[in-house]
Formats: sequence, C-alpha cells, structure tokens
Amino acid sequence: MNNKRIETVANLAAIIMFVLVGSLAAARLWGPESSPPPSSPSSRTVTPYAVGEPTDLLPADEFRRVDHTVLLIVQSGCRFCTASMPFYQRLLDGRATSGRQTRFVAMTVDPVLAGSAYLTEHKLAVDEVIRYPINKTSRIQGTPTLITVNASGVVVGNWTGRLSPENEREVESLVHGPIVAARSNTGR
Repeated sequence: MNNKRIETVANLAAIIMFVLVGSLAAARLWGPESSPPPSSPSSRTVTPYAVGEPTDLLPADEFRRVDHTVLLIVQSGCRFCTASMPFYQRLLDGRATSGRQTRFVAMTVDPVLAGSAYLTEHKLAVDEVIRYPINKTSRIQGTPTLITVNASGVVVGNWTGRLSPENEREVESLVHGPIVAARSNTGR
C-alpha cells in the first residue's frame, strides 16, 4: 500500500512538472517578446528612424570614424534579406572604388554567431556584426532594413524591405557618390 501511495505522488509530481515546463516553454515561444512586429504603421508604439534625425543605434563616436556608415538589419530565415544579399555585396564591392570611407555594420536579429554564419554563408564580409533584437519598442520593425548614416550620426537614408532597382540605384549613389540628401521609402 505504501509503495502505491509513493507511486501516485511521484506520478502527480511528474504531471505537475510537465505542466510547469510546458507552460514556461509556451510563454517563451509565444509570449510578448517573440510576437511578430506590428504590420501596420498605425499599430506601432514607436516611429522608425527618419531622414535628418540623429540615430542612437551606435555610439556617436562610431559614426565620426568614417564618412558614411551603412547599417544592414537582417535576419536569417528572412527571404527578402537573402534576396537582398547580391545588392549588399555590390554595395560592399563599390566601396573600394568610391574614394569614401564607408563602414558596413550588420545588425542581426539572430544571436551574433548565427548572424555571422548567415552573412558568411552569403559571402557578405561586413566590418562588424552586432545583435539587434526587434520587439514592440524597437524603432526598426522589419527586416531587411538598410539605414545610411553620415559622420555626424544623422540618418540620410532609410529603406525597409527588398529594394526596387530604382531604390538600389539611389542607395548606391548615396553610399558611393557625393554626399547628398536621400529620401526614405517608408514615407519619412
């Protein structure tokens, strides 16, 4: 009888542990931190970086080191990020002949090692890879996002999604040509 009682208590404890672990796993997988970003600008809690606005994505002295910084916000598993890789490679290749000091920083939604592996898989050799988690309070709400920043730390271009050929030419001109104002394809 005593063994039967111990067995019942052990079974109950196992069931309780299973429910607890399952609840924690569900909260972690489907909790607010892993919710997909809002799909419409009206549901955003913050506004994206606007052209002409200083950015705080990197410390200000990081921008002063070069003429131009290109921030690539990417995520492995993002089909538009993968489709944009040939264009990003052209941007990197053009830096050698542009005569401008341009720094390329990949900001990955994934952990840094996974993000670096993703970039390496696509033969994209950027100057630095850092982590940038996207959540409800992020000012960047989707991938891929490409932000160009001048030496003063001011946004001069902001594009989200796969770029049209016209937008690609605009970015190439901005990054490799003379310093000019740019516009954003997000209407800002």
